[in-house]
Amino acid sequence: FFFQSDDSNMSSKLTLIHVPVGNNPARIRLLIYLKGLEDQIDISTPADYGGMSSDAYRALNPQCKIPTLLLPDGSALYESRVISAFLADKYRDSGPSLLAETPEARARALLLNSIHDLYIASPNSSDPAVTANQGCGYKGVELIDAPARAAKLREVAKQVGVLEGLVVGPYAAGAALTEADCALYPTLALLLPFCLEHAFGWPTQVAGRDGKAARGAAREGGGGAGAAGLAPRRPLRADPRAGGGRRVSRMGSRGGDGESVRASRRDRPLRGLCRP
Repeated sequence: FFFQSDDSNMSSKLTLIHVPVGNNPARIRLLIYLKGLEDQIDISTPADYGGMSSDAYRALNPQCKIPTLLLPDGSALYESRVISAFLADKYRDSGPSLLAETPEARARALLLNSIHDLYIASPNSSDPAVTANQGCGYKGVELIDAPARAAKLREVAKQVGVLEGLVVGPYAAGAALTEADCALYPTLALLLPFCLEHAFGWPTQVAGRDGKAARGAAREGGGGAGAAGLAPRRPLRADPRAGGGRRVSRMGSRGGDGESVRASRRDRPLRGLCRP
C-alpha cells in the first residue's frame, strides 16, 4: 500500500494518477470533489509515466494498476480503499468528514466497502488474465468465455443484493455520507447499469435503498456523472513531474483497479439505479 519512489523531481502537492473512466478512480475523484480539494491535488495518468506496464509506473505501483496517489516526498500509495482512507483522514476538516458517527455505522461503512471491493470491483490479482466479477460487463471473450461470464453475472447480482440488504439510508451507512458512498455510487449507479444494460439489456435497478444512497452521494457531489467522476468536472492539471504537460482527456480505456472498459457506441441515458 505504500511505496517509495526515487523520483527526484518532486511536487509540493499530492498527485492522483488515474484514468477518467473507471469506478475505482472515480470513487477517489468523488471524494476529492465532495471535500473541495481540486486545487490541492494534481491529476495525472499512467501515460504520463510511460504507461501502466512501464518501469517508471511500476516503481510507483508494483501492481501496475490504478489509482495511485503520489505524495510530495516521492512515496506512493495504491489500492483505492487505502487512498480513500488517507485522503479522508488527511483532510478530515475539509467538507464532509466521511466518517460515520457511531462505531456500528463505521463498521457498516467498512463492510459495504469490503464487499464492493472484494466481490465486485477487484480481481484480487495483478495478473491481467484474472478478471473482476464486474468485468463480465466489458471484458472480451478472449478473457471471459460464456460459462465464466454467466457465473460472474450471477455473482454480481448476488453481491448487489447483499449490498442492498446492508444499505440503511438515507446514505449507505446511515445519516451521514461515508467513504462507502464514494465507493458504491460509481459502481451501482453508473458502471453496472451502463455496462450491463448496454451489453446484455439487463435491468439493473436495485429497489429503494441503494438508489437513494447513490443519489445522495451524487447530490452532495454536485449531481450527475461528473460528480461520480466518470469524467472530471473540468480540465485538471497535469503532474509537473510527468514532463508532458498533458491535459487529462474525458475518455479512457481502463476501469476498476486496472480493469479495461469499453465505451458504448450509443449515448443513451443511464437507467437502472439512476432512475428516479
